[in-house]
Amino acid sequence: MTQKEFNDTIKKYLDGHCTEEEERRIEEWYAAQKLESLHMPTEEMVSLEKRMWGNIAQKLPLKRRFLIWQRIGIAGAAACILVVIGLLFKTRPGPGSEMESAVSEKRHLTLPDGSEVTLARNAQIHFDKNFNKNHRNVTLEGSAFFHVTPDKSKPFIISSGDLVTEVLGTSFEISQNSDLDVIEVRVVTGEVTVYNPNMKKQTRMVLFPNQKVVYNKLFKNLNRTLVESPQPLPDKVFPESKFVFVNTPLKEVARTFTEVYGIEFQIDDKNIEECIVNADLENLPMFTRLELICKSVEASYIINGTTVFLSGEGCN
Repeated sequence: MTQKEFNDTIKKYLDGHCTEEEERRIEEWYAAQKLESLHMPTEEMVSLEKRMWGNIAQKLPLKRRFLIWQRIGIAGAAACILVVIGLLFKTRPGPGSEMESAVSEKRHLTLPDGSEVTLARNAQIHFDKNFNKNHRNVTLEGSAFFHVTPDKSKPFIISSGDLVTEVLGTSFEISQNSDLDVIEVRVVTGEVTVYNPNMKKQTRMVLFPNQKVVYNKLFKNLNRTLVESPQPLPDKVFPESKFVFVNTPLKEVARTFTEVYGIEFQIDDKNIEECIVNADLENLPMFTRLELICKSVEASYIINGTTVFLSGEGCN
């Protein structure tokens, strides 16, 4: 969902044009947000907070509603109620479960199956006593990087909010941003399957290196795209000299990018396939390399899903 689509949905809510289901989702989303983190005009933020508080206040006894409003004001009252909501719905480890957490700094730990996990600040991971005996299921709160030991007989399954990430053996990162209300899964090596088991039309997305999926908790949709900084495939060694091009046709340059990064590069216009590239692109990030290539042949690129498309009018 784009920022514009998000803002339009908020405006529908403020104007009273949302369906009951849309209102419920927006109010659930609001319970986990700090409005100052949103990119919307101040007047709209104030209006949204007032309406949210109005809906919450209607459910309180009149006397308490007045006392809360009088003593701490509308913003403070809303904050108090959000704290109560957070306490009521905070998950706790189940019976017989074990928990590892990183409160103030990153923490590296090794699970019973040999898998390695690096927990981000304030992250927690839960698993029971039967982990690696009958299953390899864990629950993650917060963000973490995983390097999973291969075991085809027992998939490694991570539950993080609405999302389930399932692997056999690979390395990847799961990050949860409470301000933006999204969960992201980024793959470094191997293959990862991501899905929401509660969706009526369950979509299972398979991710490969340099790909990520973004899950929006409010609208419950999955979007697959490329990571922000693609890295050369770690299971192969590519000399930097591969990115020194001398009289190299663009189509061969595109093949080199695909080989090194495992990302599909397609040339939309055949009239630029033979454009000659002369460039030394050693020790540069992938997207910087791509931008310099495009400038050299007067082309441009767009990313659609996990594919990079190159286009242009031709070369001199």
